[in-house]
Amino acid sequence: MSGKNKELWFSPNDIHNLNENRLINIEKTTLDEDFAMHWHEHFEIEFIIGGLGKGKINGVEYNLTPGDIYILSTTDFHDLYNKENPLTLYTLNFEQNALEYELSEKILSNKSGNLFFHLESSEYQWMKTIFDMIYQELTVETEIRKKCAQNLLNAVVYFLLQHTKLSDENVNTEKTHISLAIAYLELNFRKEITLDEVADYVGLNKNYLCSLFHKETGKKMVRYLNDLRLHYSRKLLRSTYLSVSEVSSHCGFKTLSTYLHEFKSKYNETPQQYRTRKAK
Repeated sequence: MSGKNKELWFSPNDIHNLNENRLINIEKTTLDEDFAMHWHEHFEIEFIIGGLGKGKINGVEYNLTPGDIYILSTTDFHDLYNKENPLTLYTLNFEQNALEYELSEKILSNKSGNLFFHLESSEYQWMKTIFDMIYQELTVETEIRKKCAQNLLNAVVYFLLQHTKLSDENVNTEKTHISLAIAYLELNFRKEITLDEVADYVGLNKNYLCSLFHKETGKKMVRYLNDLRLHYSRKLLRSTYLSVSEVSSHCGFKTLSTYLHEFKSKYNETPQQYRTRKAK
């Protein structure tokens, strides 16, 4: 899979039927086609259980074999394609509120690289059993079966994150409010976001939240949001064939001129200059 004509961008929420009443969906698939670069508006775990393939996560290429498993957040983009033997995998899609808060916070605040793991024999068998159980639980639409699947999902994420260096430090109430605000920005930066809606989500007065946010992060919330968008745009510029205008749109900027101005101000070069430099 290569070339500009293979570029594909979609948000598969509609495909996987996630909504307020169904926070988790799982599919077991043997791929009969390649999936070009795409992103999701929800979280996803892919678990390879058969075949051979290749994939890229945020521009990093992996040779995929049984036992590989990775967590994708709303800011990750990836592709997936077969080699000689078609890939068989579990795809587990879920909304943020299907996870315990501390788990979703750790995933969203991860700066240590892709959450990609390879499980050895005993761990693989355990994980395969858990995914089989989730698959069975979600075949029946009852609240208790869905709750069981949600608990199993949290166990999977706990297990995977224990292999990372993500922080376990306790946070005070003020930092918890800021973590909630940051999580909201991370999940929604592609859209138009107002300070009022962030304040409503966190449950604080807007002016107090803005003051607290600046105190804890050293940045105004609008600056933090634009930095998120700019950081994500650089990932797209170096890993996709999207035009600069398309990158701007995908990252939540209202206009191309705003994006170009913000990018040049922060990085002292244009998006096209950055893309050209990284391609060398």
